[in-house]
Amino acid sequence: MQLNFDRLLKAEHRLLGSAKIRAEVYASVHKAARDLLPVDAFYLCLYEPKNHRLRFEYNADDDRLDTPEDFPMGMGPTSRAIRTGKVHVLNHVRDESSSLLTFGDPGRRSKGAIHLPFWDGPPGVPGSGPPKGVVSVQSYTLDFYGREHVDAVRWLTIRTAGLLRETEAEAAAAAARIEEIQIRRERIETTLVRHAASPELRWSVAVLLDEALEPTLDATCLTNRELQSMVLAAQGHTYARIADTLGIGRETVKTYLPRAYAKLGLRGGRCLARHLPTLLSAASDRDL
Repeated sequence: MQLNFDRLLKAEHRLLGSAKIRAEVYASVHKAARDLLPVDAFYLCLYEPKNHRLRFEYNADDDRLDTPEDFPMGMGPTSRAIRTGKVHVLNHVRDESSSLLTFGDPGRRSKGAIHLPFWDGPPGVPGSGPPKGVVSVQSYTLDFYGREHVDAVRWLTIRTAGLLRETEAEAAAAAARIEEIQIRRERIETTLVRHAASPELRWSVAVLLDEALEPTLDATCLTNRELQSMVLAAQGHTYARIADTLGIGRETVKTYLPRAYAKLGLRGGRCLARHLPTLLSAASDRDL
């Protein structure tokens, strides 16, 4: 394999316009990795230095995604890449222990793996402090990952750090907009109380404020599972009913719904039913 211009151009095209939400960034980085080198399994892990935990945000075994999980720092290759700040490469042909690595399906063994740390700095500037996270690619068939493969992943981690910075900036801007909306809402409600408005009037105004001040719902930012969960929640189903309907665990639903509310800029489920037509339309567009 050669890290030639055509491969880089194809991978770069995968990453263009990906800085909307983290889920899209992770999926795009995964696809770009496949464009650059042989990849059977892929994960992206973020490091939390305050509590020394690893947050595996995106775990892919071929096209199957596992639920995000977090673990304390251990002695594995990801933890080693964080501690040393250096790439950690496992090759079956020279490292017998690499044949014991598993990913996703315990029946499949990784023969080669690259675990490469990345920092939250601009491209070309050496990282300072602990890494922001680790990108890992693994192969079930390739016995050896060489320098050209490491170079490809190193290029990819630089682009990943930049995309994550953009998503964080967009999330901060969205949070600021939501805060401004909330302040306006509270000022109006305080004025109504001061002037002894009747409960009926206050309720009517609250409904109008929800309609006028809440941001327009754009369900394109939701994953398929998040969208399905929100459709069911908007219909008044409980966590248990949503879990049974989708064939997933209740804890997974408890992960999907708060994340979906945050993406949509909604404060909670009080007004979710009003958005049911929009959610159903989005689900229909995706043929869910």
